[in-house]
Amino acid sequence: IYAKDLSTGNEFAVCTAEGDQTHPAIFENLVVWADKRGQDYDLYGKYLPDGPEFEICTQPGDQTHPAVYGHTVVWTDYRGGATSDIYAKNLSTGQETVVCAAANNQYYPDIYGDLVVWSDYRNLGNNIWGMYLSVGQEFAICTATGSQEFPVVYGDLVVWQDYRSGSNSDIYGKYLSDGIEIMICNQAGMQTKPAVYGDVVVWSDGRKSSSNYDIYARN
Repeated sequence: IYAKDLSTGNEFAVCTAEGDQTHPAIFENLVVWADKRGQDYDLYGKYLPDGPEFEICTQPGDQTHPAVYGHTVVWTDYRGGATSDIYAKNLSTGQETVVCAAANNQYYPDIYGDLVVWSDYRNLGNNIWGMYLSVGQEFAICTATGSQEFPVVYGDLVVWQDYRSGSNSDIYGKYLSDGIEIMICNQAGMQTKPAVYGDVVVWSDGRKSSSNYDIYARN
């Protein structure tokens, strides 16, 4: 894992341990990542610029695809075997909690404030589900036909990759405060793996070529 301070241009190593370090996420000066320095992927973290590395979760099985907001880290967890669940840990208190362990797979979580969102296969088709950690009650965000994957969240806006129109995915979103779902992009080809900050959504877009993707955005 490497980082670069854009204000100074300084590039520096965050972690160069043996094995793979993948899927970094950052909030303020805290970086978290999945780390295979051992037999399985575990979760590690570090406060920049020069804090020591620390373990977040080293349970059996893989822990992957972390996301972080404030002192809370969420991730995809395979400690239960072949299927994955969503876990969270408050780094201030050290308390680890199960966010969702429904049937089949739950994966690719994201977090903003108290809200965790993820892709969920409990109904034998990927949908988008969420939970406010302070409430502890899961709820469905999108259960349209086809698969919904790779959700991201900012404020009350959840955005995801959506296959309801067929084999090519589009980008959809939903404002949780009023329940309004919006189509963000449904051009030809694949639109995949969105990210969101404020009112701006960006994604990888194959409208020009199925082999050479571009980056598009919508405000």
